Amino acid sequence: MKFKKLKSSLTVITILFSITLTYSQDWINYSSFKTITSISAYDNNLLVSTNGGAVSIDLDKDKKTYFNRANAKFHWNYIRHSYADKDKNLWFINLFSGLVKYNGSKWTTYNTTNSGIPDNNVYDIKDDLDGNYWLIYKDGLCKFDGNNWIVYNSSNSLLPENKIVSVEVDKLGTIWVSTRNSGVVSIKGSKWTIYNTSNSGLPGNTIMSMAEDNSGNMWFSVMNQGIVKFDGTNWTLFNSSNSGLPNNNVGDIEISGNEKWVICNYEVAMFDDINWEVYSYHSGLPNSRQYQIEITSNGDIWVLGEKELYRFQKTKWKEYSVTNNPLHGNKIFDIDYGADNKIWLSEYGDYKFAGQTVSSKKKNGILLKPLHAG
Repeated sequence: MKFKKLKSSLTVITILFSITLTYSQDWINYSSFKTITSISAYDNNLLVSTNGGAVSIDLDKDKKTYFNRANAKFHWNYIRHSYADKDKNLWFINLFSGLVKYNGSKWTTYNTTNSGIPDNNVYDIKDDLDGNYWLIYKDGLCKFDGNNWIVYNSSNSLLPENKIVSVEVDKLGTIWVSTRNSGVVSIKGSKWTIYNTSNSGLPGNTIMSMAEDNSGNMWFSVMNQGIVKFDGTNWTLFNSSNSGLPNNNVGDIEISGNEKWVICNYEVAMFDDINWEVYSYHSGLPNSRQYQIEITSNGDIWVLGEKELYRFQKTKWKEYSVTNNPLHGNKIFDIDYGADNKIWLSEYGDYKFAGQTVSSKKKNGILLKPLHAG
């Protein structure tokens, strides 16, 4: 295995212009001065959640549809997160008020008074290949098949603890659940398998991020331990001692083709199964902590830091900040992209970890995910 540092020819491209009230076509503010709590993309549409309702933006037609208590079945206008399932139903997490579903013509509300939802304090929702919905709530996990609600917690299932960090669904339909202190659980039908430090190759039980590659391997970033590849049988650990990983303080991991991109505190590493490349302030990144990676369908790498958003194209890093683009500030909390290959930002919001909203990006040494645990 070969390791190589980034070529010295890597440069930063910065477009300089003064910030005025005139916005470039690349940066458009849809927040209406509301607090943006979450952004998600589906097809060529953007769902924006705010503390004053939600808006769905058709990017092809530049058409905006607003949702609030005046025209939607919201208990109140604070929307924690919005999500579009594979059938294009829109789901809204109404803060402390359960779920609201919109199928394009009909609104349906799910709360503890009219359904089997276990709690009105929901954090995230994701659908699987069989049409089930998996909810993370404050005390565990819940599956909804459209009619029945099944609650999973440490008392009635093999779930090792009730503090859930994230849920992922792989290409074969396996549900992967990462917990705060107890490793990872895979759920395939009725078979539950727990992976932790005592029975697997995981070097730690706090999983920062999960991703699946094109070959069906699962990759886990493990707090202060590096990253781990799991092919269903074998576990392979990559850390700063045995690979080109610059340090073990890993965070978000994203995969594009054969490239595994991982946050390493102040640096970003890329592994293509043969070579490692490491990007730092020497190669154009800011000398500050990095928190999130997003990869658009055209292969651009977006890195979200403490105060900056950087895009990587081939061999060039470009900075987007308040000094060179019409951003309102440098505190960016979430990034996402749509089928139009545009990047979308949440410039203001709260952070949530295992059901607790906190004011900083770090809690007990753990890098936090923005808003939703996924």
